[in-house]
Amino acid sequence: PYFKPYLTSDATWNIGPQRIAATTIQPGRIYTKTCGGGGTLTIDSGVTVRKAVIITNCRVAFGQGAALEDVVILTTNTDKRSFSGPNGVRLGVNDNCAPGGGAQLVSYGGMDFASGLEVYGSQLIAGGDIAFSASSSGIQGASFVAGGTISGTSNMTMGFCNRGMEANLLSAYFQMVL
Repeated sequence: PYFKPYLTSDATWNIGPQRIAATTIQPGRIYTKTCGGGGTLTIDSGVTVRKAVIITNCRVAFGQGAALEDVVILTTNTDKRSFSGPNGVRLGVNDNCAPGGGAQLVSYGGMDFASGLEVYGSQLIAGGDIAFSASSSGIQGASFVAGGTISGTSNMTMGFCNRGMEANLLSAYFQMVL
């Protein structure tokens, strides 16, 4: 039920290097990467990954200006920064909440992003904390789910999307509020 419509095959390809450059990921594919000893899979600065799924046990680090469009990245890494990025990381397409284009990041650990995080029609799910810093002015249609705390700092602008979140991963759960 979670097979993404932009995938062209259920076959998997291994990511050889621990750096994702502009030509490393081909659209329509499912990729895997295993890191030994707590390694890091890095998405290079300025690289936009499109229409792919990446399954890994690595920490995932974004370079400045890296972007994901119609992408799912799942990591079993439990580090408190299993997803991290400097300023200018973009998740999803800035398309005024149009259908498609979003990204889903799923981690057993936590997530930590510096200033200028942009989230459009995207979902972040973490077993630990989710932290993002100042000047996150492009948050339009976002779902943040954390097993710990969700923390954002100053100078943020967030907008509501009535549509464009159709690719989110769903799970039945209950929450008790006292």
